Amino acid sequence: MNIIICEGKYDAIFFDELSKENTQKYIMYDVDFKKLQKCMGRSLDYFKVAYPLIIYGDGGKPKIYKALEKAVGLTLGKSKDNIYISLILDDDGNEYDDLEVKVKDILDSLSKNKDRFSRPPTFEQNNRGFILKYPKSEGSTIVSLFTVPLNLEIQVAKKCIENKPHPHINVDANPHLAIDFLADNHYDGNKELLFRETSLLLKNEIWANAILNQMNSG
Repeated sequence: MNIIICEGKYDAIFFDELSKENTQKYIMYDVDFKKLQKCMGRSLDYFKVAYPLIIYGDGGKPKIYKALEKAVGLTLGKSKDNIYISLILDDDGNEYDDLEVKVKDILDSLSKNKDRFSRPPTFEQNNRGFILKYPKSEGSTIVSLFTVPLNLEIQVAKKCIENKPHPHINVDANPHLAIDFLADNHYDGNKELLFRETSLLLKNEIWANAILNQMNSG
């Protein structure tokens, strides 16, 4: 089972379209974390069969780190199979290693939280990602970090402008304004359609392809 946690509504829509060949998925955005929590509670066994892929769009940093903590806590030791959680962040110009250290510190601290776990899980990092596991459980919760260069709005706006040139738009200076302008002028104000259409143009980018491969694995 794969759970994708990304930064917001349009991120979730983007990755929903990117994974359109994966027919069994559950996408949620503009909702409280409690909806995702319900999926990963007593009904986790049902959801992992009915929806091998869950895509959740959070409210962005720093809330997304709290969503990650809660998702790990809710899935750990709940399945005989591995649960894969992919955290997708805009790097906002930060180095991948710096973001990776932040995620590692969060998960390491979580694994040692005696208020959260009566029996502390093991925690390690290898080439699969960050692995948390109860000593006697069969399945692990495996967290992977993926980053979007700068941010998704910039990637979408620049790719859209490649096909619909607007030399006066400074995407880097104000990506949100660029998205609004492109949606208004080419998609009748429908930003969802803009993100869905552009996702297919970006799917062969290295960062997008890595995320897509993860969606189709596990």
